[in-house]
Amino acid sequence: MANDWKDVEARFHRAASGVAASGVAASGVDFAALRLVRSQDERLSVRRGVVQPAVWEEDLGAMITVVEGAGAGYAATADLTDGG
Repeated sequence: MANDWKDVEARFHRAASGVAASGVAASGVDFAALRLVRSQDERLSVRRGVVQPAVWEEDLGAMITVVEGAGAGYAATADLTDGG
């Protein structure tokens, strides 16, 4: 995986702390949530009676939810680099 999980998790905590320190309430936003998601999947299959090689996948992503008044906004990305 291009992004080491521990590195991504550490950067995520720094970003979340920065948002909390800046004061979400001071910005007029009623609610904000930042989620880091790690999904792991392993698939086994048989094709025409022949066992296929196991397939293992890992996905990392982040999602933010912001609510202000009656409006809500959502954004998500799998680009967890500092530039993303």
